[in-house]
Parts: sequence; structure tokens; C-alpha cells
Amino acid sequence: MLTLLNPQGFDKYNLGMHLVAAYLNYKAGWSPFLDTATLQAMWNELRSKGYFTPTAGVKWTPEQVVDYIKQTFAF
Repeated sequence: MLTLLNPQGFDKYNLGMHLVAAYLNYKAGWSPFLDTATLQAMWNELRSKGYFTPTAGVKWTPEQVVDYIKQTFAF
């Protein structure tokens, strides 16, 4: 997990950092709808297919997933 907190050359949108932040927010109780299983599904599908399918017929790019995760952060 610590490796993902540093910018990675292959991770243009810092998806790894955002997924870790979303996971920590979930564990702290700040974002109950992005649970561990959902975050793992996002990572696995993006890694294997290059996109995430939040619902049938919809494909999110890594950039769109990062934008979605950012919207869940409490400011």
C-alpha cells in the first residue's frame, strides 16, 4: 500500500493513491459506500481490462474513476 502512495510512472492519474485514500476514508467511516470489495473490484478490473464497469453498459476510464473517487472525499 505504501508503494501506491508515491507517484508511479505507469499511473498517469494517480489512481493507486486515490484508491488508498478512499480505502482509508472507508476504514475511518467517512465514506461508507466505497467499501473494500468495491475498491478491489475497481483496481482489478482497471488493471485487467483498462476500464471499470460501475453498472451494465457503462465503462469508466482510470481518469473517470479518479474523478468519482475525488467526489467522495470530505473537504
